[in-house]
Amino acid sequence: MVGDNIAKGVSVDDGASSRAIDAACKALGGLGALMFAGVATLMVVQAGARVLRITMVGGDEIAGWLSASAAFCSFAYAFREGTFIRMELLLSRLKGEMLQRAEIGALFVGTLWCATMAFTMARFVWQNAMFGERSTGLISIPIWPVQLPAVVGLVMLALAMAEQLVRVWQGKRPIYVVKVERTLAGDERHSAGI
Repeated sequence: MVGDNIAKGVSVDDGASSRAIDAACKALGGLGALMFAGVATLMVVQAGARVLRITMVGGDEIAGWLSASAAFCSFAYAFREGTFIRMELLLSRLKGEMLQRAEIGALFVGTLWCATMAFTMARFVWQNAMFGERSTGLISIPIWPVQLPAVVGLVMLALAMAEQLVRVWQGKRPIYVVKVERTLAGDERHSAGI
């Protein structure tokens, strides 16, 4: 049983910074969910408008912008909750120190990649704002506000990964692993009627 393998009393709280990162990830995840709901609403409105023979200009562009923003805003939350895609096929075969080393390596590469992407994207958005870059297509708006959620999401993902890197380096279990195991243990207890 999964529940038997969970170390009792493993805390997912490592202090104020951990709580702050968790709160920020949840807030961005909620914002991402609202954006996805906006995309769904926009699609239903567009479908209804077509039936009524009403033309909605730029709806596809807005849906695309919202979808991209929602994805980037949701990355850190998904990572922290253990629903982010990891190298589970490899990691599940490792134990002890080898598992810790592999986890540290993956978190190091992930943190470095996300930090580099966040820096590069922030510079790109800043340049678009400085040059007054506008979107192409039916709706012409300044493009930097549309791109800003990608920067915020990448920065938050880099911070969340860096925090987990430090946690694993200290010999603690990653929060995303603990949360997944707790969820699975809860599902097993629920199935057993406990």
